[in-house]
Amino acid sequence: MNPQGDDSAYRTAPGTASDSPVAALADVEAWKARKTYPSTLLAGGPVFGVARERSEGGWEVQPYFSGLAPQDARDSLAGQLRDLAGAAESDGPDGSDGLDRSDGLDRSDGPDGSESPDGSESPDGPESPDGARAARDACLAAADRLDRGELDEVTVGGVRFRVVRAERFIRMGPDGPEPPRTTDPDPAPAAARTGDPFAAPDPAAGLVIDPAPHGSSEAVLDAELLAALRRNDTVPSAVRDDSRRAARTHPGTVRLPATFMTAEREGGRWRPHSTGTAATPRDARNGLAVHLRVIVPWQRDLTAEEHELYRRAADHLDADQPDELDVAGRHFRIVRVERLVRTGPEGPEGPRPSDLDALPERDDVAEPAPRSGRFLELFDEEKRRLDGLRDSASS
Repeated sequence: MNPQGDDSAYRTAPGTASDSPVAALADVEAWKARKTYPSTLLAGGPVFGVARERSEGGWEVQPYFSGLAPQDARDSLAGQLRDLAGAAESDGPDGSDGLDRSDGLDRSDGPDGSESPDGSESPDGPESPDGARAARDACLAAADRLDRGELDEVTVGGVRFRVVRAERFIRMGPDGPEPPRTTDPDPAPAAARTGDPFAAPDPAAGLVIDPAPHGSSEAVLDAELLAALRRNDTVPSAVRDDSRRAARTHPGTVRLPATFMTAEREGGRWRPHSTGTAATPRDARNGLAVHLRVIVPWQRDLTAEEHELYRRAADHLDADQPDELDVAGRHFRIVRVERLVRTGPEGPEGPRPSDLDALPERDDVAEPAPRSGRFLELFDEEKRRLDGLRDSASS
């Protein structure tokens, strides 16, 4: 992986060339992956995020594009709008609304987020207390509707935000699923030592989704990814119909930076071991390390020797950052997950009617108190370890 996090390969507009050596290497790796991992398979369900329409064209991805249901993205957008409302309420000493204009919002709009009827600035402009209150009210009203699942798109202060859908794929070869590539951005070591999963920025944040035509190489790669959908004959008819409709209404495609998951090989077959939404390979390894330190000892009656074996494996993950791990007869791999957004004349595709809008309820029976106590004990131990790493990194 690329420890410096140079993601210029993903910042280049579709159909244009980049002089970045990393971008050139990323293109070479993508073509090599077609031979080493020739099969493409769906990696579970789609993921959802938020994008903001730019005045200069295109839609800018907001962090973090990792919702497993549309409502996850609505909740994320509602949180962003409430943050804006809080900023609008904190008037500066000069009477301004205290907001950073880089978010693109026009605070002269009415409390419902609509523009003035004649397109002119409201008498209670953005520099007045009334203008700040109007901006706050518009943000809060939109956030409340997002909470109730009423909206997949909202315009606040003249800026349009949309819940965006991305399909997920993995590449498979004779030896299993594709691991991370050397050009995949990874957090700098100093940030990773904090143990904070948000220490490194989301590689997709700031990416502009632009329906401009692709270059020939990107078109071929995207066609291979979409072929995974056509091969899937087991999906319900509603899902299949939505997929065919999307191909007509949103014929363009834009690839987001990959996310990462953990997979485990059992009996010659691979099964997913995580949700596949880790922003970087290191984040996926961190999740596996926590699983080995906390979840495995909690779920299984390990002897002291077995517990130490899993703890050493987690320490090996932290220190050496491998993409493959063998422990106690089990084999894990960090797997690369590709994401593809469909685009059309009106921008990126939003949720489909057939998308599940709530995570299924779990039928797990509550653990008895002694087992719950053991989990809290292991969790607290891991928290103390991470706190110690953060303290060491900041000193």
